[in-house]
Amino acid sequence: MHEPDAGPRHRAVDLLEHFVPERVLRELRERALSFQREEQFRAYVLKRAWFLMPLLLVFVVVDTAIAAEMVFLARAAGPSPAPAWFVVAVYCVAAAAWLAGIVAQLHWLFAWLERRALRTSRTTHAPLK
Repeated sequence: MHEPDAGPRHRAVDLLEHFVPERVLRELRERALSFQREEQFRAYVLKRAWFLMPLLLVFVVVDTAIAAEMVFLARAAGPSPAPAWFVVAVYCVAAAAWLAGIVAQLHWLFAWLERRALRTSRTTHAPLK
């Protein structure tokens, strides 16, 4: 059999597959379980909790601003007396975009924190040569 080429197309497909919501949600769940099970990860995050709170607030503010802008632009571009179905659709899409943004940012944050916690635990527990 012919092995698939690991060229640019294959990497692009892998990148797009990364953003499939089911996979991202599964990885977030695994990170949450890792937070519960792994002492180093939990200690690393809890030690920096006061630094993470403002970052989480920034995530919420940015996603709220984006969702609000989506509503304003859709209402401005839509029909003048907007029908009820249009208004409901606009608000549903904005809410979905807000939720997707929060999930994506939390995924990125906890992946980054987990990598840093593992790197820190490896350097502190590395065997002496």
